[in-house]
Amino acid sequence: DFALNYSIKRSKLDFVTGWFFKAAEYMQNSKVKTAFVSTNSISQGEHVAVFWNYIIEKYHVVINFAHTTFVWKNEASDQAHVHCVIIGFSTQKTINTVLYTGNQQKNVDSISPYLTEAPAVIVKKQTTPICGVPALVPGCQASDGGAFMFTAEEKKELEDKEPQSICMLKRFMMGYEFLNDVERYCIWIPEKEIIELDNHPIIKNRIKKVAEYRKGSSNKQIREKANTPTKFDQFRPPTEHYIAFARVSSQRRRYIPIGFLTDDVIPGDKLFTIPGGTIYMFGVLSSGVHAAWLRITGGRLKSDYSYSSQMVYNTFPWPEPTENQHKMIEETAGMILAARKKYEGRYSLAKLYDPDEMPAELRKAHLENDRAVLDAYGFKGTPAYSSEAACVAELMKMYQSLVEKKA
Repeated sequence: DFALNYSIKRSKLDFVTGWFFKAAEYMQNSKVKTAFVSTNSISQGEHVAVFWNYIIEKYHVVINFAHTTFVWKNEASDQAHVHCVIIGFSTQKTINTVLYTGNQQKNVDSISPYLTEAPAVIVKKQTTPICGVPALVPGCQASDGGAFMFTAEEKKELEDKEPQSICMLKRFMMGYEFLNDVERYCIWIPEKEIIELDNHPIIKNRIKKVAEYRKGSSNKQIREKANTPTKFDQFRPPTEHYIAFARVSSQRRRYIPIGFLTDDVIPGDKLFTIPGGTIYMFGVLSSGVHAAWLRITGGRLKSDYSYSSQMVYNTFPWPEPTENQHKMIEETAGMILAARKKYEGRYSLAKLYDPDEMPAELRKAHLENDRAVLDAYGFKGTPAYSSEAACVAELMKMYQSLVEKKA
């Protein structure tokens, strides 16, 4: 009953995974083939490393056919859409291995546990980047019950009633504000700065509410932070400039919307940041190559992509460009920023990266950047240059090689 116990303990996985184990066990030394319908969590992110690594190594399972994510609906008026996959497997490779996507089907050499046309390489969590790049840092966590936060209207009210307190507000962004250019502010008192709160009654009242909220928390660590109610729970002062992007991004986007922010903006915990990130890093991370890696290794929130530092960023195999290739990526990254600047104040990042509304010059700049990044990987003239599946397959080989060297 390891199978059932495993499924129960791994509550994020569908219960059917337990029966995958049972089926794999029963089909040993036979030509039996089995297929299951499952929620798509079984083929995403860290679940792949946990589940498929075990079932492949222990039972030598081969995926014979698969249907990528589709929405399963029922006829109820209040129906909940479930994102599912279908996986057919056995212990023997079949003559025809078929991958279904929507109404299309394709004969392939092999299907990876991520349900892509690729070898069965499994990406595992990495606590640090496998390449020599700066760490990805989550933004600040408030644990404030909302008391730190000000809308644009509340900021205006504070400015009218208590103008001496405006200096204590900074622009604040979670993923939603970052993508949609929504104004939101937070109380931000520097670490070593001492403020006489009696001179700032509105701010003082907000700080009092933060303390009350933390005292009432069921989390011991948050309750302890009630003693420092002027500070964020997880206090990570931003650097002078940094790369930022949202943890969750729409599945409809071809690219991950990434931007540069300064220390005038406080990132929330729904933003990832790279302190001191360079224009070259922006170019690589903004590319279709990196987005393809996210689509394979990232988790999902419903059907949207959920970025992870340990599963996506830390595992990503970066190119080793020549000096000229490095400069070309910087140039094309600059083209992306220049194209976006033309729409500043009119288009949010969410709108700019909506595939139906993406401006032609921005699309062109991204395509130029894609070519520069693909060239830096040495993919020019290979199937990986024009096929995302082939590109991911090459990245998987690079990942495997890097992990083996690290070991």
